[in-house]
Amino acid sequence: MKKNKNKNYTLYLIAGISAGLTIPIAVIILRTVQADIVIKTVMIMMAFVVLLIAILLLYKMIFGVSVQEIAQEEKVTELDRLSHTLSEQRRLHYNPQVRRCIDIVLDQVQRFKRRKEVLLQITGAQEGGAIENMIDTVEEVLMNNVRRLISRVEIFDDQGIPEISKQNIGYMEGLLFKNNEVMTEFETLITEASQMGDTSEDKDISKLRDVINAMQSLRTDSDDEIEELAKKYSNQGATK
Repeated sequence: MKKNKNKNYTLYLIAGISAGLTIPIAVIILRTVQADIVIKTVMIMMAFVVLLIAILLLYKMIFGVSVQEIAQEEKVTELDRLSHTLSEQRRLHYNPQVRRCIDIVLDQVQRFKRRKEVLLQITGAQEGGAIENMIDTVEEVLMNNVRRLISRVEIFDDQGIPEISKQNIGYMEGLLFKNNEVMTEFETLITEASQMGDTSEDKDISKLRDVINAMQSLRTDSDDEIEELAKKYSNQGATK
């Protein structure tokens, strides 16, 4: 589960707002307070700190986010980056079928991320453990399919030859179908993991092994299988 950390700029933004609000206070202090420059500087710094704390508390009250969470760096996965690329591609295409395929895939990715958190919570999965390895398998399959969709969207021509456009749409819809299969297996994994301990340990492990085998077969899916699905959806479109 490859993750890279991106800077969380929320804290910088709040500090900037505090600094901006401190400026008029600083002007007033410098012009009106009869004191040494050091004392004036301390007063300005105290005003900045008070404003900063007040804004942080206000932010927490409104959004329910602690200072620690604000200060944390955001973790961005490769799947997040691919989703962002796909979202950008959507803005460049006006074909309703292409946009529909992109919307569905983005929804599938968001659903996976939500359900992944559920699985991690109910299992207390350890980094590098069996459950996380299975999650990585699902994520890898989804990433491969998103990459395929990105590549196909890149070559799609809204004004192109209708037959070629139909084939490309069929390929995209085939990817949606494969992602649904992936998510079905993932839901099975979540269900089985939530029931561990309800039966004997051997039976629990056996069930999870079946899910693992199913996921491994999904990982090795070839482009040929998706091309077959593309033909299926293209033929269905021709008969409508």
